[in-house]
Amino acid sequence: MSLKSISGLTLLILLFSACTDNAIVRQNTELDPSGWLADEPAEFEFEVKNTDLGVDLYVDLRHNGDYPYRNLFLFLETTFPDGEIERDTIECLLADKLGHWKGTGNGFIFSNGVSHDIMFRYNDRFPQLGTYKMSFQQAMRVEKLQGILDIGLIIRPNVK
Repeated sequence: MSLKSISGLTLLILLFSACTDNAIVRQNTELDPSGWLADEPAEFEFEVKNTDLGVDLYVDLRHNGDYPYRNLFLFLETTFPDGEIERDTIECLLADKLGHWKGTGNGFIFSNGVSHDIMFRYNDRFPQLGTYKMSFQQAMRVEKLQGILDIGLIIRPNVK
């Protein structure tokens, strides 16, 4: 095999491996195009079958150029299989100090974060087997938030 063939084969392998998504959970929901109401959380439900697995959790956001802020605050509510509820606040940085969007996108729509995802928990573990519920609620101190198109939850195995 020639050096050119090996280089081409290596490039193909890298391209295919880069496109592989190892997500255990990937759920998205479209938000109301007229604005995301503060009292309407985006809810996600998933099953945990392994409590030993370390996972990374991401919020997956898509917004347009009308989004008026450089960050997004979210309230995260997690309901465990036993009914216990845990609440947290997440800040997602979407633009730099000069207002340049950090994400990638085409034209008027931008997907933000690393690989279009913003990590909010690293190498976490779910302590119980069963069905979990997570919800994201916008916490931007406005009743109707403009410019956020959809939001999602991604859970991937932690690869050290």
